[in-house]
Order: sequence, then C-alpha cells, then structure tokens
Amino acid sequence: MKFGRMLKYDLRYGTVRRFGYYLLPLLLGVADAVRQVLNYYKVRNPGTLLDHWLIMTAGTQPYQPNTLHSYKFPTIWLIMQAFMLLVVNGYTSGDLEEHGSVMIVKSRSRAGWWLSKCVWCMFSTLLAYVIYYIPMFLIFASVSYTHLRAHETSAHL
Repeated sequence: MKFGRMLKYDLRYGTVRRFGYYLLPLLLGVADAVRQVLNYYKVRNPGTLLDHWLIMTAGTQPYQPNTLHSYKFPTIWLIMQAFMLLVVNGYTSGDLEEHGSVMIVKSRSRAGWWLSKCVWCMFSTLLAYVIYYIPMFLIFASVSYTHLRAHETSAHL
C-alpha cells in the first residue's frame, strides 16, 4: 500500500468520520470571541479585526512570584492543547490497535505508516485551529463593521 493511500485513509477515518470532535474548538472560538468583544465594549472601543487577532495570539507576561500582579491562567489555551493531545493520541493509538498492524504489513513499511500518521497529525492540528479562529474572525469582523458603520454615521451628522 502506498503512502498516498495511507494518508487518504487517515484523512477519511481520522478527520471526516471523527468530525464531531472538532465541535470543541468551534465552541471555544465562539466563547473566546464573545469574551473579547464584551471586554472591549467595557472600554467603548471594540477595536478592529487585527486588534482582536493580536490579543488572541499575544500570550501573557511571564510569571514572577515576587510581584504583586495576579497570574492569569491560560485556560482556553490549555483546553485546546489537551483537546489536541486527546484527538491525536486517541486516533493513532486506536488505529494501531485496530488496523495499524495490517496496514504496516500491507505497506511493508513501518516508516510510511508512521509518516502518514505524522502528516495527519499536522493536518488535524491545523484544522482544529482554523475551526477555532473562523468564528472569531466572523464575530470580530461583524463587530468591527458595525463599529465602523456607527462611526461613519456619527461623522456625517
């Protein structure tokens, strides 16, 4: 069995048939976007799409125990990492127990089977983050558009 067929198998069974697993990044993306929008409306400046993107990917300051600043635990980031760990490990170990040994024998290459799993892992991780950021972009774009329209309307008056 060729590498391309093994990769096609992984994409079909690891991603398409397990697409329900990707609802968590979708829900996290919506929750995080709503949280960001509500935080910006407290200061009456919703910002632009790029502002929200920078805030979402900026991270936090390093923890220093001798300062008086409180530490903000990155819960959404940690949930996404744990989710990806469970999805990737769940599929690869389950596939090895079910069909992996047969695939390795058929392909005559353990390296090809493992490379197929590695490519699937990269694709699956990228897909989860794309699904996480799509609702953010939609929500931030609508908020930015509404804010710009309101600003244009007040400027014309």
